[in-house]
Amino acid sequence: MEDLRKEQLEALQAMLDYIPKLRKGMETVAKELSGERLADTNEYLKKVIEGLNWVIEVYNGTSFLINEKENNLDKDAINKACIDFSDAYKNGDSTAQAMLLTGALAAFITDFENAANAVIA
Repeated sequence: MEDLRKEQLEALQAMLDYIPKLRKGMETVAKELSGERLADTNEYLKKVIEGLNWVIEVYNGTSFLINEKENNLDKDAINKACIDFSDAYKNGDSTAQAMLLTGALAAFITDFENAANAVIA
């Protein structure tokens, strides 16, 4: 059990190190999706999605630790944001994608970052 906790703490630290890069990518690609599209916007969006998926995997693997003392993150809200983003992506709705990246998904990233910092502290 102690090994699992140590692995979870290491995963949280790696995620915390990655979040600033992901946040910058989310903000940049959201601007591009909102009208300033570049030739590589779609490829950049795919990289941001890969980053978000990894952070969500870390959350899923550490949620017990994150929520050990109190429920810090609303899993239903996170799931809804992911489903909404997936739908917007499949439908090619750039406006909705940008809104979710700067809204609900950005809020999840911030809340997860704060919860992870509290656990590690």
